[in-house]
Amino acid sequence: VTGAWAHELKEAGLAIAEFDDLIAARALKLDGPFIRQMADAGYPRLTARQAITMKAVGVTPAYAEAMNRVADAAQAVEGMGELQ
Repeated sequence: VTGAWAHELKEAGLAIAEFDDLIAARALKLDGPFIRQMADAGYPRLTARQAITMKAVGVTPAYAEAMNRVADAAQAVEGMGELQ
């Protein structure tokens, strides 16, 4: 864990609360581009714990974006009311 790397994460928008989060993030090779891509996919204010969890289980920015599209489509259908 270096100061430059921690600054990269913070500049990308990651909310870092504890030093232990930095250790876990480093172990998972979390980086600024991942955080920015997740923000573009609909998760602009991830906490370190959220980003670590997503990275640990294999959530990619493309997957997150696809899930957001599905959720938006489901919400649109639900908002149409009952079909006759």
